[in-house]
Amino acid sequence: STIFSAILGSFWHSSTCDCGCIYGGEKMVEVGVSKEQVVEALISKLEEGIYRLQERIKERRLVSSTVGDTVDAVQSELPLSEDDLSLLSSRLRRLQEEVAYLRELPRDRKEVVEEGSLVTVEVNGKEERFLILDGERFKNFVSLGEVSTLTTSAPVTRILLGKKAGDVAVYNGTTYKILSVE
Repeated sequence: STIFSAILGSFWHSSTCDCGCIYGGEKMVEVGVSKEQVVEALISKLEEGIYRLQERIKERRLVSSTVGDTVDAVQSELPLSEDDLSLLSSRLRRLQEEVAYLRELPRDRKEVVEEGSLVTVEVNGKEERFLILDGERFKNFVSLGEVSTLTTSAPVTRILLGKKAGDVAVYNGTTYKILSVE
């Protein structure tokens, strides 16, 4: 619904999108930052979303607790249905679980592409960086400017898993040369 989109603003891809995408908008990380810095920026971005959702849920609950003579005003101000509130609560829990997962993510350097790797690839003459995350525990696509997340369940990630710097993989006719793995 458009109401749900307005509630979350540009944080979510769309209200009908089941993936719960998060787009960074502003550049949160620059070229050459460490995996630790990427993970911390990602946690910060997710915590921003958690805060927004908590505020929205709290506002809805506070307003609904003051219902009385002002029912018409409440309905025109905050047309959230119980389904929308339930969806917000569900997304809040998912974001909280994703932050917990990221806090547990090992920060050690990787030799091959695997869960937790920060991978730099060359694609069509351009460098791209991805943080590889478990597709079962992390459902959002997040762009932090120079780095994006990919899950282990994504088709392009599956062709990169197990490879090391210098290896080449081809997916749908596109060549991915792995430049580095952290």
